Amino acid sequence: LFFFLMIRRPPRSTHCISSAASDVYKRQLIEIYKQLEQKRKDKLSQTSVSCSMLQIYSEKIYDLLNKQNKELRIRWNRQEQFCVENLYSVDCKSAKEAIEVYNSGIGNRVMATHKLNISSSRSHTIFTVTVRTECMNQYNNIIMGRLQLVDLAGSEKTSQTGNEGKHFKESVDINKSLLALRKVILTLSDNKYREDKTFVPYRDSKLTSLLKHCFGGNSFCLMVRLHEMVDSVCGAVG
Repeated sequence: LFFFLMIRRPPRSTHCISSAASDVYKRQLIEIYKQLEQKRKDKLSQTSVSCSMLQIYSEKIYDLLNKQNKELRIRWNRQEQFCVENLYSVDCKSAKEAIEVYNSGIGNRVMATHKLNISSSRSHTIFTVTVRTECMNQYNNIIMGRLQLVDLAGSEKTSQTGNEGKHFKESVDINKSLLALRKVILTLSDNKYREDKTFVPYRDSKLTSLLKHCFGGNSFCLMVRLHEMVDSVCGAVG
């Protein structure tokens, strides 16, 4: 079972927006462990939780929890899903530990400055929480659920950001992957796909490849759009 939460940032993201995105993540983690605590009271099952975090930067995948910072490969597995090879996973026994893992990973995300934003995300991030439950009164009965929290970098116009050189290429790569995501969503929502199962261009980007399993089967997908606030409102919220 997959739950997928996608956070869409505006191009002119502020510190207030970044804090709001972090709050969404933390609330989800706290709620997961609250629900698990209720499950553990029946003592009929054993549950473990693990977290991983990656970023897609210029169409390359990097592990945000591994300091080696090597590019990782994706492959097609037996479950007919794309997966990332050698992605580091951390066992977390509490919401506090999971939040610490998230904070550690987000601190390694590639950031930059341009005319619209002093702290601009240059990559998409995927924070994955995997819950594995083993029923003690049934032999070999294991249930696995996964929550993926996706933070998308905002689309950019060079005429507004003034990006050049390396940052210009980053903007192009961000916009390309967002366009690929848009194509996938439009294809899935088209009546022709429902009738004829039209080809879905998942392989057009690393982002859509990794999110393929989130758009079908027994998955639930939710997209959150964070709106920018003026400085006075942001200060009041803070």
